[in-house]
Amino acid sequence: MQVRAVTPVSVARTGRDGRRDERPLPTADALVHSLCGLARKIRWDHGPVEIDLLRYQVRSSAVCLRGKAGRVGGWVGEMDLRASASAAWLLEAAGRGLGLGSRTSYGLGRIHVQA
Repeated sequence: MQVRAVTPVSVARTGRDGRRDERPLPTADALVHSLCGLARKIRWDHGPVEIDLLRYQVRSSAVCLRGKAGRVGGWVGEMDLRASASAAWLLEAAGRGLGLGSRTSYGLGRIHVQA
């Protein structure tokens, strides 16, 4: 599959100290975590979500949002990956408008997916 991020995809982890640890580059673990979060939100459970990241060409990107969100970092670019059936379905759902990663309500995480 080929995934192209149109707007910055923000994938982050909140540490025990409450700080937000942003991921400037895509990793298979971060993508799986993001897709599992999407699956939980839409209450969809149909098999394991597995991704092998084959190649990526991305750049870091930051967006300044108003209010308490402030500056949000992410990445924009293209990825080639191999995905399980569940992961492929969730990526298609994200590409149809749900978005990938956090801060999708601000318009971030817009992606295009090609099989």
